[in-house]
Amino acid sequence: MNGRSMQTEYSVDKVERELLRGIISGLYRANDFMPSVERLCRNMGVGEHTMRGALGRLVSRGLLRTLPGDAKRVVDLQSCVDLRLLIEVIEESGDEPVRKWTLVTQMVGFMRFLLAEIGDRAALYRDDTQLEWMRHLLRSTADHVSMKSDRYQIGSFEMQFVRVLATCSGCVTHTAIVNSVRALFTSEILASGSESIVPIDSYWKVMESIACRDAKSARALLDAAWWRVEERCLHELKKLGWTETPTGATPGEP
Repeated sequence: MNGRSMQTEYSVDKVERELLRGIISGLYRANDFMPSVERLCRNMGVGEHTMRGALGRLVSRGLLRTLPGDAKRVVDLQSCVDLRLLIEVIEESGDEPVRKWTLVTQMVGFMRFLLAEIGDRAALYRDDTQLEWMRHLLRSTADHVSMKSDRYQIGSFEMQFVRVLATCSGCVTHTAIVNSVRALFTSEILASGSESIVPIDSYWKVMESIACRDAKSARALLDAAWWRVEERCLHELKKLGWTETPTGATPGEP
């Protein structure tokens, strides 16, 4: 790819992100028509080719619908949201902290349920190679925490550990879902600075349970670990005056 193509691709990414931000923020509201390509190009200072590329991506993601005459209408987020888009909605909700932390808490509650199920199955179906990979990834995560690496590096290793955990479960759907929430681990949504989302010691205990094929313990440990993450999110909501819990009950004892 030559320099011009790379620049065009970057521009399309940037324009897509700006248009997405407009949809999420309500600048472009559900069922409204998008401004014309010409007007959008003038407003954003980009060429028609770049703008059409960005709009096409949003159409393919289900956020815009093309009508006769090439008009574009905004689709209601509730009808087209997927996990990747939900993470982007959360990242763009900085100006609406109650909305942001409600969505984050709901997402963590879902992850807590999912990972408890993954831990249960992983203890039954894991193999020795997968265990070795998990050990390697936990050591790498711990090393990056001790070196105070950036959020992206630490989150990438933690996410890879969870990904191998999902692979151990033998369920392709688990892996697909974990892959789709990468930004939950690598962004500062759940953790900032040089920390993992879940303490490394908790993950070591999970892995030991999986190594012993103790499915009950693996499930309970992951449930408890992610409940602590959920508690942190609920604390943020309570500071904002929120009085209801968006998810479920507290976990049982490991």
